Amino acid sequence: EPVKPQVWKGALRAPKDKKASIARACELIPAIAHLIDGRAGGDEAQRSGRAEAAMMALYGARQRGLA
Repeated sequence: EPVKPQVWKGALRAPKDKKASIARACELIPAIAHLIDGRAGGDEAQRSGRAEAAMMALYGARQRGLA
């Protein structure tokens, strides 16, 4: 189900800045922080992409009452 970035980012208070987005994802989902904070490798753009994907999944889970 499509959701505009402004909607899910607003709901999770996810910042636009890549480093801040990575930090926010680690804060929201500490169980997977090792996959998005640099320990799993990748450059900042890759880590930021993983962080945003994780936050989108969290948003969807919360919308469906699963998280």
